[in-house]
Amino acid sequence: MDNNNVIYQARFLMASNWIKAVMVLEEALKNDENNVDIYIELADIFTQKTSYKKAQECLQKALNIEPNNTTARFKLAGIYLDLDQPTLALANYDKIEEFHPESLFNKALSYYHLHQTDDAIETLKELVGETNKIETAYHFLIELLLVTERITECYYYINETKKQYGDSPQLSYFLASNYAKEKKWLPAYTEYVKALPLYRNNSNLYQALGLSAEYIGQIDKAIRHLKDGIIACNNDKKLIIDLVKLYIKYNQISNMDELRNLLSDFNDDTIKMILNYYKKMTKNT
Repeated sequence: MDNNNVIYQARFLMASNWIKAVMVLEEALKNDENNVDIYIELADIFTQKTSYKKAQECLQKALNIEPNNTTARFKLAGIYLDLDQPTLALANYDKIEEFHPESLFNKALSYYHLHQTDDAIETLKELVGETNKIETAYHFLIELLLVTERITECYYYINETKKQYGDSPQLSYFLASNYAKEKKWLPAYTEYVKALPLYRNNSNLYQALGLSAEYIGQIDKAIRHLKDGIIACNNDKKLIIDLVKLYIKYNQISNMDELRNLLSDFNDDTIKMILNYYKKMTKNT
């Protein structure tokens, strides 16, 4: 049987009987023991079934036959990455000689897992310098630049991403975070609002909205955002604490009854939680 037909047959069998699919491929190898494509197909099956050792053995056999086979090397590196062995993953990604975008992205991910952030950044820069077809590479790069507070570079790559893909709530979140690092609270607040459609269940966004609104003097908006966040994020503890602190800081309450009157938005359980935090926070004052 033609090797391509063997592979198609195995893929068809995978839907109902993966063991038989393996048997078909192994039988084909008896007639062509140096067929790299069949070893790779076997590795895919074993990977899907989390039989990683067998998958690795198949890929290593493929590489023994064709040491420069990019597909086999990429899949072997990917297994190491999935198994949380980034050093071994890197060793294999480094052996891929041709430009392979997915390999560069995963190589950056491996560096990140090894806490080698600068290497991850440089790898992602190389990737986006060669191709603009992987939006997630831009986002990953921007996130790492934010973490390392490389503010000028962060602005540059946010603008480059906008040129390629247009505005998005995620880019607005990145831009807002960059503004916040520079304490530019008005543009930060504006961009956080734009990011809200994508982050409606993200407590960090509501906290950032509350903080930036407070710093531009919009206390009512800060309170509103924290209240919305508490509802959207299932009574997130830090949002409740921020809300109570805001009420106290701006002298909007002086006792439990006054606080209770401001909590009509919430259900009884949430109100109870907020009142308990207020009691704890004012106990020693």
